[in-house]
Amino acid sequence: MHGNQVWEIIAFLATVVIFIPVFFKLKVNPLLAFIGAGILLGPQVLGLIRDVQVAENIGDLGLLFLMFSIGLDLSFHRFKVMRLYIFGLGVAQLLGTALIIGGAAFLMNKNLHEAVIIGLALAMSSTAVALRLMQGRGEMHTLQGRASVGILLLQDLAVIPIMVLLPQMASSDTSVVSDLGSSILKAVGAVTLIILIGRMIMRPLFRAVIAAKSPEAFTATILLVFLGTAWATQMAGLSISLGAFLGGMLIAETEFGHEVEAEISSFSSLLLGVFFLSVGMMIDVHYALTHIPQILLLTVVVMAAKIVIIYFLEMRFGLKKYGAVSSAVVLCQAGEFGFVIFNMAAQSFNLLSKSTSSQLQIVIALSMALTPFVFSFVTKRLDAAAEQEEPAAAEQEFDEDDEIPTNHVLLIGYGRVGQTTARMLSRNNIPFLVLDADFHRIEEAKSNNRKCIFGNATNPKILSIANISQARAVVIAISGYQTACNILSAARLISKDVPIYVRCDDPSKWAELTQLGATGSIAETLECGIRLGASVVIALGGDEQKIRDAASVMRQENVFNTALPPT
Repeated sequence: MHGNQVWEIIAFLATVVIFIPVFFKLKVNPLLAFIGAGILLGPQVLGLIRDVQVAENIGDLGLLFLMFSIGLDLSFHRFKVMRLYIFGLGVAQLLGTALIIGGAAFLMNKNLHEAVIIGLALAMSSTAVALRLMQGRGEMHTLQGRASVGILLLQDLAVIPIMVLLPQMASSDTSVVSDLGSSILKAVGAVTLIILIGRMIMRPLFRAVIAAKSPEAFTATILLVFLGTAWATQMAGLSISLGAFLGGMLIAETEFGHEVEAEISSFSSLLLGVFFLSVGMMIDVHYALTHIPQILLLTVVVMAAKIVIIYFLEMRFGLKKYGAVSSAVVLCQAGEFGFVIFNMAAQSFNLLSKSTSSQLQIVIALSMALTPFVFSFVTKRLDAAAEQEEPAAAEQEFDEDDEIPTNHVLLIGYGRVGQTTARMLSRNNIPFLVLDADFHRIEEAKSNNRKCIFGNATNPKILSIANISQARAVVIAISGYQTACNILSAARLISKDVPIYVRCDDPSKWAELTQLGATGSIAETLECGIRLGASVVIALGGDEQKIRDAASVMRQENVFNTALPPT
């Protein structure tokens, strides 16, 4: 690495460090900070980063990690549950939007090939922008969130036949339909084979690695699966994005999916940021400044058309008004794959003129930049309107298939103490979720029909996945004072108010636990001592009521850390 490359990295990081806090203060999606940094640092403005190709390559890796993360969020079971949204609503949205936008392009004197490319590319939505907006609103696990994800997944899957279609359009061969059909059959066969092999080896592979208790081996295994499935689809002549997505889905089938998701979240976000940096670099600033009216008008027309189309379709698929509006606005922008499609169409196959490609790429970037503002404006008015209606009409529709509960007790640790706590909660009809980093305990919880996830509770990202912010209480039932302290500190980073009760193997440590934020600490030797003492007192003729009173005071003292009353 030479000096110029080091300087480019420093310039990029410094600009992002400056831009992101500013965008956060303005309540704007931080992804736009990366686009802004790309425009500013790129060759057309300051020229501090000249090697655009390197940024694009790193950004493509970030896009692959995004596809991998989407796969982690959708196991095959959920894929089956969402089939109506993916293959019903998703197909209707893609074809309907492509037909209307492509038809408009055809009426504006574009030829048939150009109209098809423009329609399909602009029908795509930005997975990165849409997911970030839905996560910020807590809509990922609502019906409108699932409908939006279903549309995005179908769009991602549609990239494969579109990539096959482009070279066929460029050739004079008339057998496009038959070639496309055979390519799709080949794709289905290759994907089926990858899934069958992956499902056979995935769980044993991760169990063996986790048994070694090596964080480095765990991270290496994630990268192996991620790159291995991407390579396998590439060898089959398919999109590497599809391979990354399949790798995520295969891991999601195991109990280790949430831990993997937490492990990759930080560096995948940074790599995705580099992708948007490269997007900013590709924007032709001079062309944009000289064609502002046309670009603004085209951007508004595309976004408005997509909102109307998606809203209409989602209402027909059973979503309620507020959910359909929210989902339509989330998906109104053009997407990342549009850059890829327009670049290939113009540079590799000469299906579009370079000026048309440049104009449309600016429209994509601008629509992605405007969506957070439009979404914020619309959702504020939706929330205000919902508050004035009946509570039932304003409620969000949560997906009943979601494995992560809300308004629950988060039970961390499923050893002997955790299992006893689980039985007490279950007998009192209190919903709870088990979290444990020992997959043998997770298997035991599953055999007892407990809702559970695998993960390291000292990782705040895992606690967020377990919905700790929406929990009624947290029980830390694992042994080990230091581990309990680490979990307690991580929990308080996310939620300051949730009650947290901690198993403590050393009664003298209750003050430290209270200082860290424990609502109560329960000494694991307490009940044993109370029972032994009570047995002795009764055997010696003591008063049973006095024993019960003393036990009650001792339990209260230990839980709430109050002093014993004077005798």
